[in-house]
Amino acid sequence: MNNSRPSETGPVLRVDEVDVVREGRALLRRISVTVQRGEHWAVLGPNGAGKSTLLRLLGAQWHPTRGTVEVLAQHHPDLATVLVTHHLEEIPGVATHALLLRQGDCCAAGPIDDVVTSAAVSHCFDHPLTVQRSSGRWSVRSGAQRAPTRV
Repeated sequence: MNNSRPSETGPVLRVDEVDVVREGRALLRRISVTVQRGEHWAVLGPNGAGKSTLLRLLGAQWHPTRGTVEVLAQHHPDLATVLVTHHLEEIPGVATHALLLRQGDCCAAGPIDDVVTSAAVSHCFDHPLTVQRSSGRWSVRSGAQRAPTRV
């Protein structure tokens, strides 16, 4: 029986320069992300962005066309979490990082407060959106944020 544990300081998973091509169509292009112990990631993007494809790679259901995927904590799910959604409202308050995908490309990745911004999410979803965070909960509204009107 193998009782080896992942490094206490190393990443839980690493995706390095991954491409996924199926039937001649690029589903992911040059995606790189490293998830460290204790991080809680949200993967966001519109339908067809590549979220499910990335999840299939992380679950070893699919293999990349190019690049590498290393899942170092297969039997230790409490080390980190990855949530895949296209609804910002579903992001739990414990999320520390985010990855934005659009048509198989990474729009942004990193600490959640740096990544989940109105500008970045609007670009990712190709629609003007206003993103807000209040009491640890995320919300999004259609349309660009406007300056208050003085009466």
